[in-house]
Amino acid sequence: MKPRLIVKRWTLAGESLPVPKGYDPTDYDYFYSKMQYRQYYYPIFDDDPFSITFNTILFGQTSFCVNLLGFYFIYGNNRLGNAIKAHLLSDTILRSLIGLTQIYFGSCLLNEHCLGMSDWPWSGALINQIVSALYFSAQISVQLHELLITLSRLFAISFDGVYYHHFSKGIWVQVIAILLIPLIPYTPTIGSLTNVYADLWTPAGNMYDPNRHSSERYTNGSFFDSLIYSIENIVLVAFLLALFTDIVTLYKVRERMEKSESNAEQARADIRLSLQMLIIHSMNAFHWVFMRMPQMHTLFTDAVNTDEYITRFAVTLVNVSGILNILLGFLMIYLNRPIKEKENPNIKT
Repeated sequence: MKPRLIVKRWTLAGESLPVPKGYDPTDYDYFYSKMQYRQYYYPIFDDDPFSITFNTILFGQTSFCVNLLGFYFIYGNNRLGNAIKAHLLSDTILRSLIGLTQIYFGSCLLNEHCLGMSDWPWSGALINQIVSALYFSAQISVQLHELLITLSRLFAISFDGVYYHHFSKGIWVQVIAILLIPLIPYTPTIGSLTNVYADLWTPAGNMYDPNRHSSERYTNGSFFDSLIYSIENIVLVAFLLALFTDIVTLYKVRERMEKSESNAEQARADIRLSLQMLIIHSMNAFHWVFMRMPQMHTLFTDAVNTDEYITRFAVTLVNVSGILNILLGFLMIYLNRPIKEKENPNIKT
């Protein structure tokens, strides 16, 4: 591959430069190689780059279309209250956005447009930083929407609905906050560089790496780095809280249904929504566990080194993530489809 020119004061991967004085050659070579993988595409671990690209783009397109269709059905579902509907509509829009980012990530395997740094900061690497920030913040926003839906349902059937009224106030303020707050820790690094070692510099923050089919974050020493590294644990706690709340809510709805025949139709609508959230949080928890299952390495026992293992695992994770996102879209469609004539269209959940 033709070496790239040095841009301004910093060194770009691909330059054949001597090791600066005072730095260990072994360490320099190690970080130099890491910068090459971050800034150039070397499909040395991909048995079939075309099929990986095809699957990633296909899953992204399907997820985008299915979740937009889910948005349509949710919007027309008169059984939903305004608060629940607002969260679900924003949720499906965000999942559609995630589908678009997957299409972009898949296109990164076609050429180096996602990694190029010519005329930095106005370059492909900058776009990569922006899309990666949107991808990760959207993932967090989706979880927040779904957690608030679950808490909203719990308040609606507990404490005689007293707190539900307060919880439902300013719903669009809640939605806007959920969309904007997760951007705060990810966007400050957009358009900035960070020093990796000696004279080696790379774009800071998260950036999609087509060599590993995943995103790796390079810290620039900001306050938000420690927060981002803690998000995984925060998300796990949120999953466990949501699953527990879903089970409690479902139990309370069934209990209320058995005690009051007059509210049977309303209770069935509540059960339907509670089951929907229980399934969603179960699938999210499965995805979280799958990403961290130590046993997964047994699927890649023929991997010749760590880089190949990481790459193969990431490809599997892309497929699993795409399938789950599509299934969740279909779930939204199925549970929000038009009601039959014999059902009461005025039931609100």
